Amino acid sequence: MFRFRAAFVALCAMALLVAAAPASAAAGDRAPAERGPAATAVRTAVAAGPYHIKFYHSDRCVDNPGPSTSNVWLDQWNCVPQSNELWYFDFVAFDGLDYWYEVRNAYSQKCMNVEQASQSNGAHVIQYSCAGSYWNNQWALAEVSAGSGWFWMYPRHSTGCLNVAGGSPDNGAKLIQYNCGFYTNEYVTLY
Repeated sequence: MFRFRAAFVALCAMALLVAAAPASAAAGDRAPAERGPAATAVRTAVAAGPYHIKFYHSDRCVDNPGPSTSNVWLDQWNCVPQSNELWYFDFVAFDGLDYWYEVRNAYSQKCMNVEQASQSNGAHVIQYSCAGSYWNNQWALAEVSAGSGWFWMYPRHSTGCLNVAGGSPDNGAKLIQYNCGFYTNEYVTLY
């Protein structure tokens, strides 16, 4: 409980700092699936934002391409101070383990969504109307390694995590849902 309070206070003060990267695991190592990432990962509460959501492997941010108000497939792009790359974490629920949020784009006012509530690897992560009741619109964060400042983001409806397809470091690389593991293209930080 102390870890949750400490994380909440730090994040509410908007004191998220990019910390040293977590130690890399062997390519075949995977986080044990409970719901989302490792059962031992520290679940995290965050203040509303807005935040950039930056990937560890590419140093690029979650992007609403265009920018668009349509239900577009999200990608990563160079981090820039524009509203299409800023995201609000609107609290929805706490289920005793995870803090669930709708992750809403500042430009479109649409929420991050796993298309058609798919539970499959490779499912598109799009923006879609915020509803508060769609579990594929609700996301949680769990720290990869305590104190690292790097997190898995995972939707409530499945056991997958937010992932950059193929681990691409390129601008325009698409976002998907994929099994949670120790993959740097799944590690994000908020700033």
